[in-house]
Order: sequence, then structure tokens, then C-alpha cells
Amino acid sequence: MHALIIEDDLLIALLLEDLLREQGYESFAVAVTEDQAVAAADRAWPDLITADLHLRAGSGIAAVRRICNGRAPAVVYVTGSRPDLDGVPGAIIVDKPIQETTLRTAVDRARAAAPRH
Repeated sequence: MHALIIEDDLLIALLLEDLLREQGYESFAVAVTEDQAVAAADRAWPDLITADLHLRAGSGIAAVRRICNGRAPAVVYVTGSRPDLDGVPGAIIVDKPIQETTLRTAVDRARAAAPRH
């Protein structure tokens, strides 16, 4: 399984990669900007996207919208700004600082909610 980690803090991205590896993910792409995230998804379609909201350039929400565009991988928003997701119906959210059990539960929920292709 392949995960796209949209996160501009390297330590958090590495933590997410480690935790997702424990959940069975084998390959990863890390993007620090909205445009990098879209390009990474074009290169390798993700089974899971984790997205921070506020990036160096762009937004995690906008990146997910651009990537999905009719397709729906599992998506988990990882953020310290939960109120900023009020306009995203059904968003599965993990608050920072990240707790392993919370992330595991969120990934399971996101995978269950994503349509099968």
C-alpha cells in the first residue's frame, strides 16, 4: 500500500511514515507544498493521504480536493487547527500532537469510508 504524506514539518512527516509503516504501508511520498502533493499523486496514486492543513505553499485541503477530483482515496487530516476543517464534511481528523492509537483508528475509519476501486 502507498501513502502520500502532505506535511511541511519533516519530523512530523517521519513520525507519520513510521506509524503508517506499522499499519502495513510499504511505500511513501512526502510533499511539503500543495503542488508537490498533486504531482506526487500523479506519479503514484495513494491508497491513503494524510494532509496537514497549512503548508509552506498552498493548503492541504486544496491539495486533497485537486488530487481526488472524482476519485476518493482514504484521507486523514492531521492538524493543530481543527476549526479550519469545519467546511470539510465528513473529514477524519487527527489532532497534533499525534497519538499512535488515534492515528490507527482514523486510518481504519478512512479506509472503511473510501470507495473500493
